[in-house]
Amino acid sequence: MEISLVKARCEAQKAKLEAELKVALEQQVTERLARVHEDSLRQTGAMREQHRKQLLDLSGHHERELGSQLAQFRAELAEREERQRRLVEDYELRYRAGTGGLVIQGPLARR
Repeated sequence: MEISLVKARCEAQKAKLEAELKVALEQQVTERLARVHEDSLRQTGAMREQHRKQLLDLSGHHERELGSQLAQFRAELAEREERQRRLVEDYELRYRAGTGGLVIQGPLARR
């Protein structure tokens, strides 16, 4: 009878130790998962911040490029307008010079 009592105590102690070991292992797994989750959140935040900075850099680069293109367009437009103004001025001068000393010939001259 005493042997069965000792066996029962040993079995109970073994079951208790297994339960404690299982609880400790579950606690370790839970803590590890929490660390992995926190690390994942940090990495996600860092990637979002890096992406935000890249977008800001690209946006700034794009804005500068568009500003440069706009300045170039305005300069070319001003050149074209100046050439057009000079051409019109030249034609006006030629017209005035040509009509100022014009000798009328033909049927209109007889009148």
